Amino acid sequence: MPATQRYPRALFKGSLQSQVNGVPTQLVGDLTLHGVTRPLSLAVNSLNRIPRTRCSSVTTAAPMPA
Repeated sequence: MPATQRYPRALFKGSLQSQVNGVPTQLVGDLTLHGVTRPLSLAVNSLNRIPRTRCSSVTTAAPMPA
């Protein structure tokens, strides 16, 4: 069975951190690929904010391409 069938999702759970002048400069969290979770930290160079909807939180889990 191909890995994409055994592990059809990539999952990231994290938060924006390290604010400078009210703008976050870092995204820190955990990335899970192929059933293995590792910490991940990414620099934020630009941020376009999307207005919040009625949902208090959003979880995105998309299948990985075959």
